[in-house]
Amino acid sequence: MLYYIGKDITRWTEQCAETVAISGAFEGRRIRPETFAVFLVQHVPAHVRTKLEGWGVLDFCSLFRRSLGLHAVFHELPASESFSPGFLRRYHRYLDQWFEQRLKDAPFDRPQENEFTFDLYASGEYTLMLEQSWGTEPGNS
Repeated sequence: MLYYIGKDITRWTEQCAETVAISGAFEGRRIRPETFAVFLVQHVPAHVRTKLEGWGVLDFCSLFRRSLGLHAVFHELPASESFSPGFLRRYHRYLDQWFEQRLKDAPFDRPQENEFTFDLYASGEYTLMLEQSWGTEPGNS
């Protein structure tokens, strides 16, 4: 599961960086996917924090950091037999270090606390919003 969360978040950070590059609003700044990775890990907006806690995700900063760290190393998840027992016992330390190394390897500007705005939706919640925007009744597509 951690791998797939990292895959989704990695794509989200890439899309955010692409959007910013096209907009020109941050011209002259090095806004890269890592900018948004740091923003997500260090500056989670209060409304997103509340939603995650409501879903039972309490240590979401570690979840995001580790999922991004895992995806920074593996673009396809290896079979579980490929991992040593020692790695599996301490995987969280490796993933934290991989995340930090990714940040060290990329030249980027760090975000300010309220510099960007975003929201988070469960898949069913997002589907309902799309159906409402299209003027269809939920479940009657």
